[in-house]
Amino acid sequence: MANFGTELDILMRASKEALLKKLPVKVVEGVMRARAGKVSIKPGYDGEYGIISIFDKGISEAKNEEQLNLF
Repeated sequence: MANFGTELDILMRASKEALLKKLPVKVVEGVMRARAGKVSIKPGYDGEYGIISIFDKGISEAKNEEQLNLF
């Protein structure tokens, strides 16, 4: 989103109020959780990537949930 600048600007600098004007609530909630460190981190090993989860399994794997569209 050109209004916010880079991805880093969205993750670190854009205000919650500004994000709520342009993005779905769930996306803003995810950004706020990432800023607060409220994420689950499963480290990688032996050439396997680690996994960072922002929402618990019940939210991220809900059936029939539409993929969030940022654009």
